[in-house]
Amino acid sequence: MIRSAVILGAISFIYMLVTNVAMVLCAPFLAVILGILAGVLAAVIDKPQIANKAVTSGAIAGGLAGIGAVIGNSAGLLIRTFVVFTPRTITDMITQLTGTTYTETEAGLYSLIPVCCCAVTDLLLMAAAGALGGYLYVQYQARKKTAVVPPPG
Repeated sequence: MIRSAVILGAISFIYMLVTNVAMVLCAPFLAVILGILAGVLAAVIDKPQIANKAVTSGAIAGGLAGIGAVIGNSAGLLIRTFVVFTPRTITDMITQLTGTTYTETEAGLYSLIPVCCCAVTDLLLMAAAGALGGYLYVQYQARKKTAVVPPPG
């Protein structure tokens, strides 16, 4: 479980960093995919025999990998704020959206709130998808064991 969380945590950090810099709206979909991968990888490594243990280890692995995603989201925000868009550009965008004039510091803080909400949502999505991935893997293994093989000929 810990090995899968570390592996997927590093992968999710990189993917969320790139996604948050380029296309923020793709992050929740990527969080679900990475969470399922974390759950399946945790089930493959731990080899639980019952669904409860697979769901628990998948959820923990997805949640721990989600911490990597949160760090990647935060780093992506910093890169997007100071490299891609200047603070003045963000101030102009928020002023146009709200019709109120803000300082660069206020605009930076206001752009931080949605990113924090999205990061927490991604963390929860990854934990839930990790539980789903662990459950699906155990169900797949159970069906594979009980599959009827037709006689040759």
